[in-house]
Amino acid sequence: MNKVLATSLKAVLLIFVFLFIGLSINPFDGKYFIYHDQTQPARVLEFFLNLKQLNIPPRLSANMYFNLGYPVFNYYSPSAYLFTSAFMLAGLNSPQAIELSFIVFMLIGFAGMFLLLKQYFSFLPSFLGATAYITTPYLAVEIFVRGNLAELCFWAFLPLTLYLLKTNQLFKASLSTSVLLTAHNVLSLTAVPLLISWVLTNRSKKNLLALVFGFLLSAYFLLPALLEQHLVWAKTIAERTNYQQHFLCLKQLWSNNGWLYGGSIAGCNDSMSFKLGKIQILLLAVGLSYFSYKLIKLKKITAYKDQLAVLFWGVLFTLATLEYSKPVWDQLSTAVAVFQFPWRFLIYSVFALSFFIPYAVHLLKSAKLTFKLTSILLIVLLLIINKKYFKPEKYFNYTDFYNRYLSAEYIKYAVANSIPEYLSKQTKYEKVLLELNKAYKDFLNNKDLIKYNKDPQSTVNVKVINFSNNLFNKNLKVLAVTTTEYQLPIHFINNWKIKVNNKLTSPKKFDDYARPIITLDSGENLIEMQYSQSIIEKTGNIISIISFIMLTLISYKISKNAKQTRS
Repeated sequence: MNKVLATSLKAVLLIFVFLFIGLSINPFDGKYFIYHDQTQPARVLEFFLNLKQLNIPPRLSANMYFNLGYPVFNYYSPSAYLFTSAFMLAGLNSPQAIELSFIVFMLIGFAGMFLLLKQYFSFLPSFLGATAYITTPYLAVEIFVRGNLAELCFWAFLPLTLYLLKTNQLFKASLSTSVLLTAHNVLSLTAVPLLISWVLTNRSKKNLLALVFGFLLSAYFLLPALLEQHLVWAKTIAERTNYQQHFLCLKQLWSNNGWLYGGSIAGCNDSMSFKLGKIQILLLAVGLSYFSYKLIKLKKITAYKDQLAVLFWGVLFTLATLEYSKPVWDQLSTAVAVFQFPWRFLIYSVFALSFFIPYAVHLLKSAKLTFKLTSILLIVLLLIINKKYFKPEKYFNYTDFYNRYLSAEYIKYAVANSIPEYLSKQTKYEKVLLELNKAYKDFLNNKDLIKYNKDPQSTVNVKVINFSNNLFNKNLKVLAVTTTEYQLPIHFINNWKIKVNNKLTSPKKFDDYARPIITLDSGENLIEMQYSQSIIEKTGNIISIISFIMLTLISYKISKNAKQTRS
């Protein structure tokens, strides 16, 4: 009977969690909620288009930036888009796929945190910590205010990866580590020392091997993102962001001036919230006090090496979000300016906070009934009290959203305005950014956008006979009256191979938009522009593929040996 009651209780708690996660987001209700970055559905659509064209892994958005091609996917972490694309392959449209991804990432985050905490606590404390992880108001900001799919993917896989490494599950840990390392450009970079310290804390050949395989499996993205970043403006633009305006005041972790859907500004009066949750903070205070008591009483630091590692990184990253850390940031500004927003590290704060909250009820374990009732009450309180934050400011119906944010004109003329950092270094950045801004405003005001068209045009010396634009292959036939220069309709980066009359050409001259300018002989000219991956990108692909094969074989061998040992 006790087992039946226990099972029923667990089922009820899980239902509460599923309701919490699912009621705020419905991918099938015919509407899409609005958040800061409305380019996400268009980006997902372009990513999916690459997969449909078997352009794997996706590197280029063919339709962004005046249909000249835009290398956004070569530099923007792909993990979250792989999930959304999987849902699109199942038949969902991109807004639905994004909303379903938000739900799935919340479930993964809850499950990963629960499984990790179960290594140290019983069911109810672990469930409490996992509930705290998914009910923090800052997560509501990530979803309903910022709509940051990449950061949410990182948030989801952080505890799951640590759990799989902790339990020496080589194959799963390697895959999860790879997802974490390709989830978000900045956060994935900062996770590297945390992962290394976690593996060193939990020394075993398997989790060390899993960490190595995690990096190797990610080579398809990490290698070009690191070695080819000099080809675009991303690092330069990131360093221009004034991180000094985005530090938090300590009080903002506790409360905010109302629940707003605005942005981050200098000082303590941001129009978006950064609070972690009052119940979470109070439970953390109790949990840390009890943990400290146990640590002092036991006098065996090695018995709590995992907890101390989490505490160290949690405190370090939390301090890094606060204005008190500004002198340190200033000293390291050359290296850390690319992080842009110190408050991004609140994800680590939430993780550490949730990790220690179970200690708040663990101290009651000797009084079984009190322990259970208190745990259940706190779980329900977290779900009910924080539910009010998990709601959007407003919605679009799908028809209006598609007409506005998924139209060919929006993708062609407006999206690159929101993410101009991936423009080629050949681009005259400031000048082009002004035109992108104008095109975006004209799009919003329903003005004629033909003046921004960058398709090949006939000139006095050149007549366009035919232009075939097949996304990643462009063929152009022109008639030149005399030997003349002509600009090609591509945004040049080293992925493009250009042939003029079957002869490979390497352009040396470019216009303001990074369109290559080539010399044409008089007469008819056939120009072929073929998108292909660079040597560095292909090398990264090969490393990832070979690593996956090796990982599969090694995992199979380990599994086979384990079965033979048991038998």
